[in-house]
Amino acid sequence: MKKRNIISVIALPLLIAGLLFAPANAQKEDKAKGVEAPKAVLSAFHKAYPKAEIKNVGKEIKEGVTYYEIESLDSGTRRDLLYKEDGMVFEIEENLTIDAIPANIKKALDTKYPEGEVKKAEKITRGNTIQFEVLMENQEENLEVVMDDSGKIVSQTNISDNDEENEGDEPEED
Repeated sequence: MKKRNIISVIALPLLIAGLLFAPANAQKEDKAKGVEAPKAVLSAFHKAYPKAEIKNVGKEIKEGVTYYEIESLDSGTRRDLLYKEDGMVFEIEENLTIDAIPANIKKALDTKYPEGEVKKAEKITRGNTIQFEVLMENQEENLEVVMDDSGKIVSQTNISDNDEENEGDEPEED
């Protein structure tokens, strides 16, 4: 009887924790790393970026749609692409050097954050929509600023140093 009580004492909190956290986990995207992408995806990638090196392939399911993420390095540029199973590009995230940020984006940042310093920038393309995601330090704050291609700020988020370090991005010098 004692064994049964001990098992109940251990199992019950685990069961409750599983039930409490299951809804949160159910809404997260399902990611698998190190998977093999369909031929259509690999063919489309190699056609668009013939000199790029594939660093990793992942599989994501977002809102019931399966995507294949290819993390790549192309002449020093880190690029992450999301493809649908048929090889159609859904999204491209491309790291930018500070010098490669378009002039109108720099000007808008300088106007809004005159004391800000850009730490990292990405160009994000989804179909015909282009946005720029910029991580910057402005006075004592770390900010993530998303802008459209005209330089209009779409969103601004204060982030902690810990969040920025844990984004999972690899250094640009691979």
